[in-house]
Amino acid sequence: MMKIMVRKKNNASEKNTVLGEKKENLRDKILAECIKIVSESGSVGINMREISRRLKISHTAPYKHFKSKD
Repeated sequence: MMKIMVRKKNNASEKNTVLGEKKENLRDKILAECIKIVSESGSVGINMREISRRLKISHTAPYKHFKSKD
């Protein structure tokens, strides 16, 4: 009987890169949606819940992608 050794790759750096790309993509999508809302209804119509609703994400998700609420 022959044993085969399988070496597992360390995919942590690959996962971090993918997660980083996803975060950047969501940040870009949030900014793009803000621009759409402002062009449709001015700055009065912009709020995080509306952005989240349009992007179909949690209403708290946008806060994770920016340093402050300003």
